[in-house]
Amino acid sequence: MSNIEYQNVILAGLLHDIGKFLQRSEYYEGHEFDEVDRNNFLKETDGKQSHYHALYSYEFLLNEFPWPDFINDDRKEKIS
Repeated sequence: MSNIEYQNVILAGLLHDIGKFLQRSEYYEGHEFDEVDRNNFLKETDGKQSHYHALYSYEFLLNEFPWPDFINDDRKEKIS
């Protein structure tokens, strides 16, 4: 495993459930999420949607988290 991969694993472990903190703080209260993202992340349990923390994590990490350059550059390469 390269040093960058190792650092990515450490960061992923730290950020794994950041959406739980966002959910409990009502950080995204009133926010309209993309329907595709809602369908990808929210599960239906007993007729209600659940797992909002996964959607919150995705939204925060995609659009608000200040990623270090070495990760941003790596992410851009993989998207291209």
